[in-house]
Amino acid sequence: MLRPISTLASLSRLWLSLLLMPLLWALPSTAVQAAQFEAGEQYELPSGQTISEDLFWAGNALVIAGTVNGDLFAAGQTIHIDGVVTGHVFAAGAFILLTGEVGGDLYAAGETVIVEGTVAKDLRVAAGGGDEMPGNLTGMLQPDVTPDPEIAQRMAGSERGVVVSPGAEIGGDTLAAGSDISLAGQFGSDVRAAGTNIVLADSASLSGDLHGEAGSEFVVRGRIAGDADLKSPQFEFGDGLSVGGDLAYGAPAADPQAPAAARFHEWDPQADQHAESSGGNWGTWIFRTLSVLAGTALLVFLSNRIGRSFFEGAATEIRTQAGMAVVWGVVSLLAMPFMLGLLPFLGFVFFGVPVAIMIWAFLMLIWFVFWVFSPLITGRTLGGLLEGALPGEQIAWPKILAGVVIVVLAARLVFLPSGAGLPDLVRGILGAVGAVVIVLSYILAVGGWVQTWGRGGRQAA
Repeated sequence: MLRPISTLASLSRLWLSLLLMPLLWALPSTAVQAAQFEAGEQYELPSGQTISEDLFWAGNALVIAGTVNGDLFAAGQTIHIDGVVTGHVFAAGAFILLTGEVGGDLYAAGETVIVEGTVAKDLRVAAGGGDEMPGNLTGMLQPDVTPDPEIAQRMAGSERGVVVSPGAEIGGDTLAAGSDISLAGQFGSDVRAAGTNIVLADSASLSGDLHGEAGSEFVVRGRIAGDADLKSPQFEFGDGLSVGGDLAYGAPAADPQAPAAARFHEWDPQADQHAESSGGNWGTWIFRTLSVLAGTALLVFLSNRIGRSFFEGAATEIRTQAGMAVVWGVVSLLAMPFMLGLLPFLGFVFFGVPVAIMIWAFLMLIWFVFWVFSPLITGRTLGGLLEGALPGEQIAWPKILAGVVIVVLAARLVFLPSGAGLPDLVRGILGAVGAVVIVLSYILAVGGWVQTWGRGGRQAA
């Protein structure tokens, strides 16, 4: 079950997760293609020009009017795709506009995402919406950045949140989360939506099922070829609504304007949210796990380009001297509480409170960095062991990603939901396995780094 309140609260934290989620499925089993990396305040691919490889871009304003024969990874303030992307699109920004064509899936997250073009496969979109979006670009873009006219015109309009316009065509499934969601296009398969306000317009046509949950109001019109399972405190059913399958809606009370064939069941939003927050919701666990995995995929990609020696050195030490890595890791783990107490105390005695606070914060930062990055080191170690076991070219980082994903998935066993059909004994065993993986990963990562650091010091001497 999708939860609109928790989804909206997590949008700002999850844009990177949504941006890179498909890497978890695509990269371990395929060879790495050539890629073009662009960074800057403004980038434009003019009409008639083609990039025959994946495009990675980060900056302020992006306009794709030409053709990208590959995947597009984009993060910035404004993103306008008016041309053709033959592969998948992963976009994160304040304002995202698609008026062109996407040959694969579209993953987009921002304040406002407007889809007017064609998405051949799945659409995965999250947008915060709201009224805080400026009506012009002067407050968002740098002084030397020229606003895209189409983007500027749309930002001056009233459309906010997730907008799938009447002319849009989605070939696969659609997943939409946000504050305001407007669905008016042609959908080739199932649609799932979670938001504060959801509108299924008269022009909307769904070839599959509709599953939706609105926190405030749900306007239901258009044509639904399959079933409709809807929840909202308040409904508005259009006269021209057509549902080919069963129509079921949950609300605090029956709606007298609902179609005669609609099946009503009482639904209390607050009780439903309480039940989900009690730990018995598999959907929430899966969603959060995918988010963690996707964020980890981004870290793997960045670590392979920035600071690679730091991670590779520690992983090599673990592979070659795992026993010593465990020893040094355990020593460091046991010493951390002592250091957190002693060093700040000495800083207080000799230099005063500000220095003591700075020392404590620095030590906590070190602990946090190793805690977060330990799966990258141990996963890189496991990826090295998988090097000869996985098919494809012997390219390191897809195998590294596979190893990291295994480590993170094992660690997520600690957070398995209770009361959702899983026996307590099984859940306890799996949770214990996850806890061991978390602690062992941290110990090995710290121990591997200590050995790397010591080896570097000895070599320098």
